[in-house]
Amino acid sequence: MIKKLLLFTTLNILAYIVSAQYCGNSGSFQCTSSNLSLPWLTPPPDSLPPFVNGQPSTTVIQFKNFNTVFFNGSYYTVNSLRIDSVDNLPSGLCWASNKANNTYANQESGCLKINGIPCGPTGQYKMRIIVSVDLGIGIAQVDADQAGLKYYIRLKNTGDADTQIDTNQTAVNPFIPYGGVCAALPLNAYLGTDPTVCSGSIATLNPVISGGQGPFTYSWSATGNSLSCLNCINPSVTLTQNSSFIVTVTDANNTTVSDTISYTVTGSGNNFQINHSGATTFCQGNSVFLGGTSSSGFSYQWLQNNINITGATNTSLTVASSGNYVLIFSKSGCYATSNIITVNVLTRPISSISSIPVTACLGDTIHLTAQTDTSVHFYIWQLNGVSSNDSSANTNALVNGTYKLIVRNTSGCYDTSSLNVTFKPLPQVTLSGNPDTICSNVNAFTLTGGSPSGGVYSGTGISGGSFNPANAGAGAHLIYYTYTDTASCANTSSETISVVVCTGISDLDEDKIITLYPNPVKDLLTVEFSSIDVNNLSLTVYDIAGKQQSISYKLQPGKILIHTNALSAGIYWLKFNLNGKQLSRKFVIKD
Repeated sequence: MIKKLLLFTTLNILAYIVSAQYCGNSGSFQCTSSNLSLPWLTPPPDSLPPFVNGQPSTTVIQFKNFNTVFFNGSYYTVNSLRIDSVDNLPSGLCWASNKANNTYANQESGCLKINGIPCGPTGQYKMRIIVSVDLGIGIAQVDADQAGLKYYIRLKNTGDADTQIDTNQTAVNPFIPYGGVCAALPLNAYLGTDPTVCSGSIATLNPVISGGQGPFTYSWSATGNSLSCLNCINPSVTLTQNSSFIVTVTDANNTTVSDTISYTVTGSGNNFQINHSGATTFCQGNSVFLGGTSSSGFSYQWLQNNINITGATNTSLTVASSGNYVLIFSKSGCYATSNIITVNVLTRPISSISSIPVTACLGDTIHLTAQTDTSVHFYIWQLNGVSSNDSSANTNALVNGTYKLIVRNTSGCYDTSSLNVTFKPLPQVTLSGNPDTICSNVNAFTLTGGSPSGGVYSGTGISGGSFNPANAGAGAHLIYYTYTDTASCANTSSETISVVVCTGISDLDEDKIITLYPNPVKDLLTVEFSSIDVNNLSLTVYDIAGKQQSISYKLQPGKILIHTNALSAGIYWLKFNLNGKQLSRKFVIKD
């Protein structure tokens, strides 16, 4: 007894779904005598001459059924082999077997006829034969290519040189290219092979159209159960009795073709309907729950786009991706299909936030930009959960906080992203202790009082950290002190120095100067003099309203110490008199 090892990669119960055009005349021709000793194809895969585009061709391929296959750790005897489809044939070719039901017993020999007028990309094609094996729990579709049933055909144009079959065909080199095109195919419609299903099975008819000139119109007729529609492309039907359905297709040239599919219905009626809980159109990241009714003695398999979902063998399924979903019910003797639920998952935009610069000091601006795909057309910016007025792809960050971006694309799906922005703090900078008023004819002097040390003085009349009254000119001048810390953040403090043209005391001697400090003052104001005998001075104090104030003071060499603790906070004037010459100075009492 011949035994052949066959590895199953897919369990698929939809035996009537096919890929290559079916000629519809199985059993109408006879195979030549053959005594194959192995499950193989004859003639050898590379022995036939190539098919030629646009030229009628016919070839017969003989084979022998398997005896035993291996699946899930066990051997199974092949009771029958059913040819359900022949895939990857060039367009324009169709196939049929020598038996009306396309079914062969254990080790039985059979043959396939391939004929038609080929039309398609020229090159090498690997034909895939799908066979059916009864595992006892359902019918499995098996790719016989893995068991050695391999066949290659070549398609070329008239005048092209023959090229040998490349049996080491790879994904990188899938076929031998020739190039060229051919004429259009005649119109053909195909509904698939005739299946046997359980009573209550729900079928969605899907005619495969080749050739002809679109658009196409469809007309249906039925015997047995009624179809959901008679003029649509894909009617559905709940099968409770043996039924046949005919589709008539008409193309734009008014050419008409028909095909028929017949269902054999067995068993008692069951509920094979599936339902959904929630919307079937939603954005990525969400899901919908699909479920069917459990039926005694059945096993279950979910399919997405006619492909088994690995591990999905319960009556319920949570779906998060687009596709057509069907639940297959199977038990010994029949199988059933549910209705189709189409799930449409909308693409969600992916957003992020870029910042220029990445870091900055307090008081600066960080420019934030939304990074998204071109489908985004709606923007919302939030700072610490509060929406701003910015509705474009850009905004400015001015303060510390969490900046959140909400975007929406043309499908109505949202995405969010956020960025924590922290500005580097500014250093604490102060400036005090320099004279508030000075004569214009006084020599330049070094500025002091900037803290922290190491900063830079700037302003009118300042050079190298010194203030020159003559260069500054008469008037009030702001003196700036700027300090930059190790994080490259800078801050500035300022005070005012007033330059006056002295015509009083200063006329006596160009080197004479009067300096008040500290100013503002709280308890004790020091007035320093240069080259003036303070013993010859007299002074009075007036408030901002011109009212004279009583004060106490003490004379020391070159200076006067004035006690100001008795004065209220505010602005005051000192008036000096020296031999009839007068000069005024302003000072401030602070709290």
